Amino acid sequence: ALCLDEQSGKVFFGTDGGLYVISGTRRSFLTGGRWLPSPRVICLACDGKGGVWAGTENGIAHLEMISMTLEEKAAHFEELADKYHKREDYFVPRALTEPGNIESGAPQITDNDGLWTANYIVSEACRYAVTGADDALNKARASFKALIRLHDVTGIPGFPARAYRRPGEPGYGNGHPEWHLTSDEKGELEWLGETSSDEIMGHFFGLSYYRDLVADEKEKELIAQKIKAMTDHIIAHNYTVCDIDGLPTTWGRWSPELLNRDDMWRWERGVNSLELLTILKTAFVVTNDRKYDDLYYSFIENEKYAINSARHKMRDGHSCHVDDHLSTYVTLTILRYEKNPAVLRYLLAGLKDFWNYEKIERCPYWSVLFGAFSDECCDLDRAVKSLEELPLDLINYPVKNSFRELEWTDDAVEYGGVRQLKEPLAYDEKPVNGYDCNPFIADGGNALEAAEPTIFLLPYWLGRYFGLLGD
Repeated sequence: ALCLDEQSGKVFFGTDGGLYVISGTRRSFLTGGRWLPSPRVICLACDGKGGVWAGTENGIAHLEMISMTLEEKAAHFEELADKYHKREDYFVPRALTEPGNIESGAPQITDNDGLWTANYIVSEACRYAVTGADDALNKARASFKALIRLHDVTGIPGFPARAYRRPGEPGYGNGHPEWHLTSDEKGELEWLGETSSDEIMGHFFGLSYYRDLVADEKEKELIAQKIKAMTDHIIAHNYTVCDIDGLPTTWGRWSPELLNRDDMWRWERGVNSLELLTILKTAFVVTNDRKYDDLYYSFIENEKYAINSARHKMRDGHSCHVDDHLSTYVTLTILRYEKNPAVLRYLLAGLKDFWNYEKIERCPYWSVLFGAFSDECCDLDRAVKSLEELPLDLINYPVKNSFRELEWTDDAVEYGGVRQLKEPLAYDEKPVNGYDCNPFIADGGNALEAAEPTIFLLPYWLGRYFGLLGD
C-alpha cells in the first residue's frame, strides 16, 4: 500500500511488517503494537493534514503528527507522572494488568525506588531553578521527603532501604528474606534491603541537587545529616554498605582491596572508584568536615582512584548498560563540586572516554552530561531529535524490527550479550526503556509495562538548567 500526501510531501508505504514514513530526508518505520493494530498494512489513505489512515488485518489506525515545543512535551510527561507513576511521592515505572491500558495496574514497587525518585527530584529541582515554578518546588519537596523516609525506615543509620511496601500491596508478607518487617506512623510495613551501589549513588545524586537548587536551611541540615550518616556507615564498614545481617551487600563495595587488588572486580574498578570519590567529595561539600576531604585525597594519591576513574567505561561491545547509567549520575554529581584542576583532568578524561564510546547511542542524557562539562561538540542536535522522537505514550509495546535490512554485529556476544544492531534505532521505532537498558536490541517490549517519564524529564530539565536546551 502506498500513499502520497501532496500538501506535506510525505510518503507512506505499508508493508507486511509495518509502515514506512518518508518526510524529506527523514525516514521512520512504525511497527504494529504501538502504532498499528497489527503489523500487516493492507490499505492507506492520507488525511490531508500530514497524517494517514492505515488499514490492517486487525483494524484501522489514524496516525497524525502534531507540533509542540519540548517544554510542552515536558508538561505532558509531568501530567503522566502525576497521574500514573506516583506512589506515596515515589516516582516509579507502572505495572499494567491489561496490555496497553495505562489506566490499569498501579505504580510498581521496584528494587530501586530511591534511584527512580532521585531522578524525579533532580528533574523538578532543575525545573524550579530554571522557571521558579511553585509546583516544581512542591513536587521536589514531597519526593525529597519520600527519599528521606527510605533512610528512616530501616532503623540503621546510613543504610537506606531500596523500597518499602504496606499490607495489601503486591508481595507483602511473602516471606522473602530481603524484606524486613518494621512500622511507621501509618502502621506495619516491610522494607527491602540488599541496597546496591547504584541505589546509594542515586541518593547522593538526588540529595545534592535538591540541596543546591531547592532546600531551605533546615532541609540542608537534614541532608548533611543523611549524607554524613551514609558516608560514615561506608567508612566504618571498610568501604562497603552493610545490611541488617552485618554483611556487605552484593554491589555496595568500594575498598581498594577489591577494586585494586582483586581481579574479580576489574570491571567495577573504574566506576566504583568514581563512586567513592563522589561520596567523599559530596560529604565534604555538604558537611565541611575536613576528614572527608583528607580521605578523598588519600584515595587519589595512595590508591590511584582518580586514575582509575579516567577510564571507567569498560569496552563491552555495548552489552551492559547498568554501569553506563550509574556513571552518568555519579559524574553529574562530582563534576559540580570538584574545582582542583589536577583532579578535574582525570575526571574529565573519564567523561570524554565515556562519551566517545557511548555517543553512538544518540542518548539525550549522555549528550547533556557531556555538554554540561565540556566545551566540545555534544551532538545536541541528535539529542533533541531523540527527545522529539520519544513517544508520548511510554507503554513498552512489543516491536519487531529484525526482519528489516539493518546492520548487525556480534561484538556483544563475547561479553555474554546477544547479536544486536550496530547502531540503535530511532526512539519511536525501538522498545521504550530506561537508560540502563540496551538500545541496540531490535525486537522486544512488554505491553504490561510503562516506563517512568523521567526518561524525558531528566535530560530535558538538566539541559535547560545547564543552558544547553531551550523551550
